[in-house]
Amino acid sequence: MSAFIEAKDVAVVASGGVKNDRVQASKEEGREAKDGFGNVPFHREEYTARNITAFVSLDVEQIRAYGLSSAATTLLVTLALYKVRSLFDGGLRLRTACDLAVKSSYDWKARGPAVF
Repeated sequence: MSAFIEAKDVAVVASGGVKNDRVQASKEEGREAKDGFGNVPFHREEYTARNITAFVSLDVEQIRAYGLSSAATTLLVTLALYKVRSLFDGGLRLRTACDLAVKSSYDWKARGPAVF
């Protein structure tokens, strides 16, 4: 099995914030924000996309080539499909601040023969 995620119409989104020093938020002599003390502002660039698509490929012919019984082959294919489905149903957090959710109208398209 192999998979990849493709994003289209990607754009940079500027964001940022302030790292709050809860222990000692006020400045002391010799302890400046540029050294990491006090409330330190920061910036970051994040990305957004108009469309994100996950592609998964399961090589059923490779599984058939193992020469297993029909029941064993069906079990391996079913387990692989279960793993893919549980990945998408369980929530995708691929990177920090990047939570993906599957649309309720996602489309499972099988390419090739449906017989295992």
